[in-house]
Amino acid sequence: MTSPAVTESTESAAENSGGRLDALRHWLVDTHVRTVALRATLAIGSLFAIVLLAAVAERIIYSGQVLPGVQIEGVDVEGLSTDDALDRTAKLAQRLESEAIAARADSTDLSVNPSALRLDVDHEASVRNARLAGRSGNPFEAVGGFILRRFRTEEVALAISFDVGAVNGVIDGWQGRIADGAREGDLQFDGTDVVVVEPRPGRGFDRDAAHADLVSVLGGTTRPRIDLDVRPVAPEVDRREVEALAERARGILRKQYVVRGPRGSAIPPPPDVAPQTPAEITIRAEQVAATLDALVVKGKLRLRLDHELLDEQLASAEDVFATLPTSARFSVLPDQSVGIVASKDGSALDLELVGRKILAAQPAIDAPLQVVTPERDTEWARSLGIKELVSTFTTHHACCAVRITNIHKAADYMNGTIVEPGEEFSLNDTVGPRTAERGFVSAPVFYGEFTEDFGGGVSQLATTTFNAAFWGGFEIIEYKPHSIYFDRYPMGREATVNYPRVDLRWRNNSDRGVLVQTSYTGEAITVTLFGDNEGRVVSEENEDGSCRVPESTDRITEARCVTILETTPIEDKEIPCNQATDKTDPDGECDSLAPGQREQVEDGYEGYVVVFWRIIEYPDRDPVREQFRWTYRMYPDTYVVGVGATPPPTTSPPPPTPTTQPTTTTAPPTTTTAPPTTTTVP
Repeated sequence: MTSPAVTESTESAAENSGGRLDALRHWLVDTHVRTVALRATLAIGSLFAIVLLAAVAERIIYSGQVLPGVQIEGVDVEGLSTDDALDRTAKLAQRLESEAIAARADSTDLSVNPSALRLDVDHEASVRNARLAGRSGNPFEAVGGFILRRFRTEEVALAISFDVGAVNGVIDGWQGRIADGAREGDLQFDGTDVVVVEPRPGRGFDRDAAHADLVSVLGGTTRPRIDLDVRPVAPEVDRREVEALAERARGILRKQYVVRGPRGSAIPPPPDVAPQTPAEITIRAEQVAATLDALVVKGKLRLRLDHELLDEQLASAEDVFATLPTSARFSVLPDQSVGIVASKDGSALDLELVGRKILAAQPAIDAPLQVVTPERDTEWARSLGIKELVSTFTTHHACCAVRITNIHKAADYMNGTIVEPGEEFSLNDTVGPRTAERGFVSAPVFYGEFTEDFGGGVSQLATTTFNAAFWGGFEIIEYKPHSIYFDRYPMGREATVNYPRVDLRWRNNSDRGVLVQTSYTGEAITVTLFGDNEGRVVSEENEDGSCRVPESTDRITEARCVTILETTPIEDKEIPCNQATDKTDPDGECDSLAPGQREQVEDGYEGYVVVFWRIIEYPDRDPVREQFRWTYRMYPDTYVVGVGATPPPTTSPPPPTPTTQPTTTTAPPTTTTAPPTTTTVP
């Protein structure tokens, strides 16, 4: 009676055992799958981490440079520094902005200069975009870009802009030159009179295709010839359409338009402040006519109002509504810390809305104002991190000289300049051309000899700026000391400039912005740099202790390794009085000199070789040592020398009548030799 139970129990055990085996197999399979997946994930993660580290290392290696594999419209800039990339793209921009665009229609050659199209190739923006290429903050994009740039180049588009209206005008001009009887319907405006240009068929080219070809060439880096396909063409609009648009334009010009809007600000006043009385301006018909144009768009003749031209027409009246935005600026506090004066938004008339209502012939226009943000707002100022005095330097000069006018004028142009992190400061670019129109005067300069030129004296500002950058620890990119030594400057640590060839340039190689501030008195000029010192300590060191400061130059007070090329100037320079000019003898010394008597008119200059080091210490890395070296040329003392009266020429008497014994008289020739004229006035 117990057998069935035993049999059932045995079967159940077998089933349980099989189930456990199946579960074990499933567990093993799942574990294997999970292990494989985990290993694959770890491998992929490790590979991703390795590539990410490589991408980060690439950014560090190419800090300040364009990443490998990056091009600007076919211009190879990979691995280039910002300066080199700017130089290469600047040359490209100059070529594209000046090289004519050629076209040909049948046997007619056509061309246009890019300047007529207001072509602007912004090479600086292009290089900025190239510098950003491959530097995404997204790790997946960084890894993907790092890999892809190994197999293909990453093209960065040139930052190009041009005037679309000017392009249409060029197409019109080309069509007018080659069209054989063909003419598109159009409107012309003679004051407030509307003149109809009747359409007619003939031979010409496809305007849309020509427009697309010209835009394509403008956007590229080459200048291929545009071939225009001349064939029979029919006008896109008929006379009836032109007449209808002309009548509409006449209706617009029969009216004047009154624009009403809130006065002064697009920002609503607080609830407790009563709104200002609405302001209004009147736009006359002739002002409207100056902004109108007819244009064929997709086979239809359209009336267009140019908002920029409308803005020009209203320039004298629009300030009834508008307020100019105010950029953020920096304020230096008495403790030499730097505060920020917040920016303010401005307001401007909504010209697009005004234009639409004029085209709709609505004489009464209620126009809201638009908010206009300043170019440099408060957030921009905060992002620069300018907070403290970094360095300052003062040089002195004698009072009341004419050159001081140029020093002060250049300092005014420079005052308040902001140099953002990584950017370069150029004194020539900042101050600009030294011309009378810009407030500069003619003053002494040294071009191998003393003469006069507009802007004489600006080199003193350059020297002061150089020293401020030197003691601030900023990277000196370009500078050139004077060829002779002026003892009002630190020997070797000074700079001359000459627009546009000789410049002073330094780079803000800190992580914060720099504010350049200038101030002056009648006898001194000061340049101060504010930013973030970042713990830098700058010092100066001699080359060695074997060199000495010349005793004769008592104003050299700072340590220098100076080699005196000559303790006295080289051989004196003598100018005979009969060869002197007002320039070489400005005080008229020759008037009182006896023959052979000398009078000094100019002092010479000693020559020196100066060598010293700048040491920049950082809180978190090794110090940097930079050597500076310059050789000052020698110039002689200059004298004028009195000369005697020039003897009259010797004249031989006429030969006597021949006799049996002829007499021959021979007088030795009189030869006067004067030293050559060489004028060097220090």
